[in-house]
Amino acid sequence: MSLILFACSLVGCGPSNVPPTTVLSLHTAPYLRSLAISPDNQYVAAITNRREFPRLFPDIVVLNVASGEKVFEKITEGLMVPTDLVFTRDSETLIISYGMPRPVYSKHDHSVRHDMHGYGKQGRLAFYHLDHATEEKMTLPCGAYEIAISPDGKILVIAGADQKSVIRLFFFNMETRIFLSEMTLEGLFPAVGFTKDMQCQTLAFSPDGKWIGVAQDAWNYGLTPGPERIRSTRITLIDTKTFQAQASWALPHGAVGYFDFGRQIGQIGFIARGYGLGTAFFDSAEPQKLIEQPGPIRQDIGYFAFMKNPNKIIGCRLRESRDLFHLMEVNLKTKAVERVYSNSSYRSINGCFAISHDRSLVAVGDRDRQITIWKLKE
Repeated sequence: MSLILFACSLVGCGPSNVPPTTVLSLHTAPYLRSLAISPDNQYVAAITNRREFPRLFPDIVVLNVASGEKVFEKITEGLMVPTDLVFTRDSETLIISYGMPRPVYSKHDHSVRHDMHGYGKQGRLAFYHLDHATEEKMTLPCGAYEIAISPDGKILVIAGADQKSVIRLFFFNMETRIFLSEMTLEGLFPAVGFTKDMQCQTLAFSPDGKWIGVAQDAWNYGLTPGPERIRSTRITLIDTKTFQAQASWALPHGAVGYFDFGRQIGQIGFIARGYGLGTAFFDSAEPQKLIEQPGPIRQDIGYFAFMKNPNKIIGCRLRESRDLFHLMEVNLKTKAVERVYSNSSYRSINGCFAISHDRSLVAVGDRDRQITIWKLKE
């Protein structure tokens, strides 16, 4: 009987269950790397995780949310791969970052594949104007793999790297596309060994646009090669007026795979490997001091976003989860699941997640070539 009650609590007998608003099908790769919803909630864009050369299918697709109609698709030419994408605040232009794929040798089958990180001596930004199907390009001095636009749409920030031990950040004025500033985040292990595979895990603006947060992740093989290698993560806080780092937090729980700014001033949330979802607060006057809240909130969430209600988050299930729903609405104060969002054709979450600018829509990528979209119930 207890097993039956537990199952009922997952599929609708406990928290209320919300079916998807729209399910969009893609006739392309089964794996999606990135999703973005336009600020007017009219379009959803996807980057497919294509690794073959030459490419046979589109690796960039834009769909109409209401009708599912394909608005735009593109096969990237050359060796560069698309790494991230974002809509401008007027929803008329899609910005895509590009970098060179990095060859990775597999010890299991002795094959060489190309991962999707945007390393390299050169990168690119592409501006696709959806209304008249034109494209503008901007060359970058290194590969790019994360991009973000400020809430007011005036600042564009790009994270990239031309080597494995530093992250380079570029800031542009979105209205004029004039270069504003550049800064470098050094390796996390400057005193010992060398840092390998340094990445920008998350790049995000605070809701008031005053801060940029960068989660940088690195492996250090210098002291203890092999399975004993060290992994570290820092979240760096950057002032958007000066483009200078004001704080750098090393969380004690392990590598941070994802983080986001909350709706409350100074609030952040993070996913730490082996820990789960946690929250913390910082003071704008003394940002070096990070006060972590008792946690974890949940241990079975892979991606999340704060909802309009500052005390709630919408969390995406870990891809290893066997539960028959995609998302859960969690109260941060009580840690209770108040609502679940399920899809009857669910197979497996691909780890691709996006929330709209007004926090009313959520999109999740599946391994069955589907993008499932829900209208949040608040």
